[in-house]
Amino acid sequence: MGHLLQEQLRVTVTQAQGLQAQLSESHRKHAEAQCKSKEEVLAVRLREAESLAAVAELRQRVAELEIQREEGLLQGQLDHSDAAQYIRQLKGHIEELKAEIRLLRGPLPFGAVALGTRLGDEDSLGSSDDELPPFAHGDIRDLGDMGDIGDSSDSETEGTPAAP
Repeated sequence: MGHLLQEQLRVTVTQAQGLQAQLSESHRKHAEAQCKSKEEVLAVRLREAESLAAVAELRQRVAELEIQREEGLLQGQLDHSDAAQYIRQLKGHIEELKAEIRLLRGPLPFGAVALGTRLGDEDSLGSSDDELPPFAHGDIRDLGDMGDIGDSSDSETEGTPAAP
């Protein structure tokens, strides 16, 4: 009997060792699976963090672009406003210069209009006194013989012979 018990003990020890090896292998595989699972969870969290960072960067860029667009719109409005103001200033300066030219030329005699101009056409005012007719300078002698303009007696005697 002693021999039979020893044989059972040896078989039981061998089975226990096999079971212990299987248990160790299961623990190792479980540890590997846990490690792999933790790595996957970390990788997912890392991708989430990277995605959140990318979204934050894109939002920041969108905000910057919106600010640039608003600045561009404001600058465009300012440029337009500045240009309009500049045009108004130039028109005012032109009017001042025209008034100064009229003052320097002096008043025209009643009914006299400079050659090449129309009444009310200030843009066609000449740029020098040489362009004005002689009577605009006040020199009536340069008008020459204009005849008896407006003398009604000439029209009555035109058709009749002159008396000796």
